[in-house]
Amino acid sequence: MPTRPFADYLAQARATDTTLDFQAFRLSYTTTELYQPYDTRDADRRDSLFACIDRGNFAGALAWADTLLRDNPVDVEGHAGAGYANASLHDSLAAGHHYWLATGLVASIGSSGAATEASPLLVISVPEEYAYAQFIRLQRAGTQGLGECSGRPCDNVQFTTRGGRDTTLFFDVSIPMAHLERSFKGK
Repeated sequence: MPTRPFADYLAQARATDTTLDFQAFRLSYTTTELYQPYDTRDADRRDSLFACIDRGNFAGALAWADTLLRDNPVDVEGHAGAGYANASLHDSLAAGHHYWLATGLVASIGSSGAATEASPLLVISVPEEYAYAQFIRLQRAGTQGLGECSGRPCDNVQFTTRGGRDTTLFFDVSIPMAHLERSFKGK
């Protein structure tokens, strides 16, 4: 786990500090009160953000991105959407900042394992699974199941490559599952 408070990583992220440890940034977020991996409001905010982009309402998209990222500053799709909306509004500095964050967050997911049963990718939420897959140009193709990978809870999700080949990625979901367990116990 990270040794510094989340606020330190967040300040680095906001300053576009290229020494930011994205893995520590993501993991430190899970220690905050903001961390709610199964909160449906994030999904609703993401949907609203991308609906605004689809309609060409880039100012509206930025408002939704701000709302999403205020509570979940490590949301990959929130940063990607904010980057696209800013680029569409010709704010290359803000677009670059959000694209840098989205890319760094995805890279930290990708560097956490091999996406295999023996070496699953560590995610802090289910949306990270889909954001990662989308960034490496996979499309959801089939089932998603919860199982075990080396004694840890693990999602296995079927995707299709651009060439039409089916592939399964494995994601270590021990962090969001532990949060869910604690919430059921009232802690």
